[in-house]
Amino acid sequence: MEVLAGQFIRKLRKYARKNNFEFEYLPEEGPGSHGTVILNGKLSAIVGERKMIREGLLKKICSDLDVKAKDFL
Repeated sequence: MEVLAGQFIRKLRKYARKNNFEFEYLPEEGPGSHGTVILNGKLSAIVGERKMIREGLLKKICSDLDVKAKDFL
C-alpha cells in the first residue's frame, strides 16, 4: 500500500490539531530532496510532497514521530 506524501502530511497536520500537538513541515530542511516533519518535538525526514511513500517507510516515519501507522494508512 502506498500513500502520497502530501496527503500524509495533511493527515499528520489534522492529527496534530485534533490532539493539540505542535506540528511543522519544513520542505527545505531535509537531506537532498526530502523535507522534515516535526510532530510534538519528534522529527523525521520525509520525501517531497508529490512522491509516493510505501508502507514500510510510512511505518518508519510514524515510529520516528511516535504515532500509530494504522491511523494514516
